[in-house]
Amino acid sequence: MTDQFANRAASFAAYVTSLADVLEPRRRKLFLEWLCTHSGQFIKGSDRTCIRDSLTNWFVSLSEVEVLREYCLVICEINWWRNLKEAALNEMEAGDLLVNPLASKKNFEHV
Repeated sequence: MTDQFANRAASFAAYVTSLADVLEPRRRKLFLEWLCTHSGQFIKGSDRTCIRDSLTNWFVSLSEVEVLREYCLVICEINWWRNLKEAALNEMEAGDLLVNPLASKKNFEHV
């Protein structure tokens, strides 16, 4: 791994963290749950430093191609959580629906 690759991974992690920071708290919590499951990383805490460091560690463990793919996917996921209709979010929190965005996104398109 080159320093340039490590720096790029850290920049990606910082940007993703900044996007997650502006999510409404309920959406942010659910996004972070998804991120932990998807990445296989355990984020020790919910502050921005823990999230950024966990993302950086994950990104540097991937190939350059995988980093770009995951970076784009994570940004799309943040946008999905941001755009999720309130009714669908309430259903998810109530436990009426499976909290697995990858499996259940189609369930929310009609809401």
